[in-house]
Amino acid sequence: MKRINYLLGTILLPFLFSACESLDTEPTDRIIDSYFWKTETDAIMAVNGIYRTIPGTDYMYLDCATDLAWNELSWGKAHLLGNGSQDAELWTWTSDKWKTAYESIQRVNYFMENIDRIESISPELKNRLCAEARFIRAMTYSDIMFLWGDVPLVTTTLDLKTGEMERTPKDQVFNYVITELKDIIQYLPEKYDAANIGRVTKGAARAMLMRAYLRENKYAEVKAVAKEIMDMGLYSLYPSYEKLFKYAGENCSEIIFDKQYIATTYSNDLSKMFSPRSCFGDGSVVPLKSLVDSYEMSNGKAITDPSSGYDPYNPYEGRDPRLKATILTPGAIMPNGSIFNPLPNQEPIGTDAVDNGNTSTSRTGFNFLKYVNPEDLAESNSNCHNNIILIRYAEVLLSYAEAKIETNDIDQSVYDAINAIRKRAGMPEYTAGKSQSELREIVRQERKVEFPLEGIRYFDIRRWKIAEDVLPGQTYGITYVDDKGNLATIKTEVRKFNPDRDYLWPVPLRELNVNKKLTQNPLY
Repeated sequence: MKRINYLLGTILLPFLFSACESLDTEPTDRIIDSYFWKTETDAIMAVNGIYRTIPGTDYMYLDCATDLAWNELSWGKAHLLGNGSQDAELWTWTSDKWKTAYESIQRVNYFMENIDRIESISPELKNRLCAEARFIRAMTYSDIMFLWGDVPLVTTTLDLKTGEMERTPKDQVFNYVITELKDIIQYLPEKYDAANIGRVTKGAARAMLMRAYLRENKYAEVKAVAKEIMDMGLYSLYPSYEKLFKYAGENCSEIIFDKQYIATTYSNDLSKMFSPRSCFGDGSVVPLKSLVDSYEMSNGKAITDPSSGYDPYNPYEGRDPRLKATILTPGAIMPNGSIFNPLPNQEPIGTDAVDNGNTSTSRTGFNFLKYVNPEDLAESNSNCHNNIILIRYAEVLLSYAEAKIETNDIDQSVYDAINAIRKRAGMPEYTAGKSQSELREIVRQERKVEFPLEGIRYFDIRRWKIAEDVLPGQTYGITYVDDKGNLATIKTEVRKFNPDRDYLWPVPLRELNVNKKLTQNPLY
């Protein structure tokens, strides 16, 4: 049941209010400011419009700037972040993210400045709606200050006269985010009735607070907030990792906050993004071999361990079950019931072969299965309504474990948190006695294989400062047996990463041109 009414929420607040109508004619194609801000329904509609600005698939594309995935489609541009060729001059993915982030912030600011015009609204509803809007603004700032560093902190609506602003130091933006998230918790409910599922809750605010602390490696604070969420007793892991990302798992006890969709009314193109060509997909985001190889054998050993039992001629069998739940590998059953065969040099060349010259085919020979529902497969492939999970209880558990490890506060609760994730996946549990360094690698491994397509890996490898270790070099796709009986591996692209530059995004050139007070990040 998806109850946030996005159809009513499509109003763009100040962006659709017209100043060009005849004085004696009432327009019929938009909402006019003078007629709005009258009722509680108006306030709810306005906040619903702000919910639409929350990124959805954008977080998934961030995986293409990690060692998990690849995107080569020219219109996507996320691949530029992966191979280190991003710059400030082109109309790229990064410049679009700056634009949409500040559009979201502008909507929140406009709402906050006008909500008092509704005299009949109850104080409880007003405080709650303001808290929802402030949450989205804080979440947006938490993202962009990590991506760009110093960013303009804007808390009032801007016009042509006030639009030029300097970049605010990152620590000030961070303090603002923390203060906002702490303050709004008191105004939010722990949960909603069926008519309001999907709105911001106390748990969501706490989880976003935890995440903001984690991105700055403030582990003592992460530990405390994560424990508060765990002690709420509202969240638990969904029994099936595979079904969690299908329609069956929507609104389950693991979901803390998501972006909700409605078929036809407000849909997405997840199936098109991830499905193979024969299932009407375009492979716009595809897994890399480095992700596939990260999944352990079912006995808990890495495939590089000589005693693991890994067979390079049968590489996808006997592995962590999350592999087959997340990635479509050669020989697996596709969502349409057919066998996936992306191997090159087929006679005749198959629809999904990596060398068939069609850009809609995965260039790595892998496709994602996560978020792909068989009932969404169709020629258009753009009417999916699977909610996109933005934060879930598994992240709380692993963040708690990481924080306890990094503060050297290692006890049984660390093992319990990690083992809960592994038990749900069907993997062997860890026993006590691991060193701090061993546990650090364990929790990082779990985050890598638990969260593909959730935007988490991008932030992880940058806050851990390991991007320069895991990103540069040749990337690969499937390994297969060639026509001579030898193992061969698909090569994709060679990547580079400059640690003096690439930990931050370039400030878009178009923004520098219109706002002379902005400055550029180093080496762009």
